[in-house]
Amino acid sequence: MEKQEKIQKLLEQGLYHYGLGESGVAVELWKQVLEIDPENETAREYLEIELGKDWQKKLGLVEKTPQPEPHDLIPEKLSPISDELIKAKDLLEEQRYDDALKIFNQLSETPAEDQVLAQALFELTKAHLIKHFLDKVGGLSKIPYLKISLNELRNFDLSEEQGFVLSLINGEMTLEDIILLAPLPPFRIFQFIRQFLEQGLIELKG
Repeated sequence: MEKQEKIQKLLEQGLYHYGLGESGVAVELWKQVLEIDPENETAREYLEIELGKDWQKKLGLVEKTPQPEPHDLIPEKLSPISDELIKAKDLLEEQRYDDALKIFNQLSETPAEDQVLAQALFELTKAHLIKHFLDKVGGLSKIPYLKISLNELRNFDLSEEQGFVLSLINGEMTLEDIILLAPLPPFRIFQFIRQFLEQGLIELKG
């Protein structure tokens, strides 16, 4: 496996575990990234947001030349996109994840010098939202079940993906089971589950 491919895999695995509330596992995976590439900007951002500005000390890493503050990573001559990136990063640090997600969704569709950093923080925001959702509902062991009949579901304008996720909700499978079975990114599944709960289509038990 090539170096960059291995780094990307470790970053993605870290996000997956972080989103499931396994922050310790995520931190270890991101630390492995730095063992391969000590200056990897994405891993450093993730660790700083999770552990704070003294993350190197907390991880027992040797202090190097002081790194620039996150905002210093943005070019001095700011474009509107860069301004939005700063705003989104601030919202992420303030734990206003839904607001940050809206901005990152826009940034992900716009070419910019800061695209790599924007995408990294976008993925971290999604992981935070999954973690926040699971903390709120009580974890992956919760079992979703339908509150309405299948006939009533026809009154809702559901996408093919939403319909597939709903088809897995049988009152027996846990959230973890559904994640493993559905061929969709975990964040997408949790978005649907959250929407179904808000619409009153399902409830969680267990």
